[in-house]
Amino acid sequence: MQKVWAAVETGLVHSCNSGGGKTKDHNVPQVHQMWDTADSFYGSSACGPTSAVMAAAFFKKLAPKPMTISSPTKHTNDYGWYVSNKYTSPSGTVLSRGQNDPKGRIAYGAFGTCIEGGMAWAWRIQEFFKFHKLQNKFYSAATPAIVKSAIDKGHLVILSTQLTRSGHIVLIRGYENGGAKYIANDPYGNANVAGYGRSMNGKAVRYTWAFMKTKWMVEVWP
Repeated sequence: MQKVWAAVETGLVHSCNSGGGKTKDHNVPQVHQMWDTADSFYGSSACGPTSAVMAAAFFKKLAPKPMTISSPTKHTNDYGWYVSNKYTSPSGTVLSRGQNDPKGRIAYGAFGTCIEGGMAWAWRIQEFFKFHKLQNKFYSAATPAIVKSAIDKGHLVILSTQLTRSGHIVLIRGYENGGAKYIANDPYGNANVAGYGRSMNGKAVRYTWAFMKTKWMVEVWP
């Protein structure tokens, strides 16, 4: 087993000619692990659970549950509630396992399911998908070919990266120009710009494969 420190609208695939090549992308709901989750929850280690929630929302295994959040400004998000709150999954499993967030406050939901000892484990993310009646497959080493094949089939990819020094998990939703760049919903924001983590700018960001420094991945589909 491998472990990493874990630092919105559904739609269909579309392909189009953009610039010098084709773009294939899935319109996945965005949830920011810090700013779209409950005020009572500190999400700095929630990249894995938040990415898993985005995937479950895209495949319509979670119903929108609008929640008002106070930071960085007052706003709502349809799926951030599921990251830290108890709920019953489509399989009938109650996500009541608790884990402490980095401030020592107990959290349930996707966080309690996917996290153990402050770390996101691939097998626990797979368990989360099982509870939501989603198929999935673990790869100990992610490759561009595997990711592109998954996207081409209408699947999503939970990808372990080194976008932060401690490791970081993002959701890959598409690619463009034959894989020159990968389209991610990054639950922490846009790593290409200053202020990473402080802004709600992580939806459909473009990263090169080399920039992400990938490790393992979980492919997920209905």
